[in-house]
Amino acid sequence: MINIIILRLVFVLDDVGDQNAVLQYGWDIIHTLDNYGQKQTVKRPHYDIIGYTINVALKMTGLAKPNRVVVGQLVYDVLNEKQKSGFEVLNVGTDVWSYVSDKTGGIYSVCGSLS
Repeated sequence: MINIIILRLVFVLDDVGDQNAVLQYGWDIIHTLDNYGQKQTVKRPHYDIIGYTINVALKMTGLAKPNRVVVGQLVYDVLNEKQKSGFEVLNVGTDVWSYVSDKTGGIYSVCGSLS
């Protein structure tokens, strides 16, 4: 038998641009039996950060090919020309990627590394 107790403390961070981010911190307490039938308690810290920026970053990782790097337009813009030559703009449909750039008002560009 496994019992899981999840304790959470939630903070709303409102200094992250104009969007709120939520930081959840807590402990996962798991009661189980070891291989010898003895009760065992495992206590693990658990952290979650939830918000617009994290959501965008998560979606960007889904666009990455294996062993490649994906960066957003803001990061790409600060790279020097040699670094930029290692990236290409990803052609992603609006059904998959529809985030709007605060800077341009258009779809926020995402670039993937060439190798």
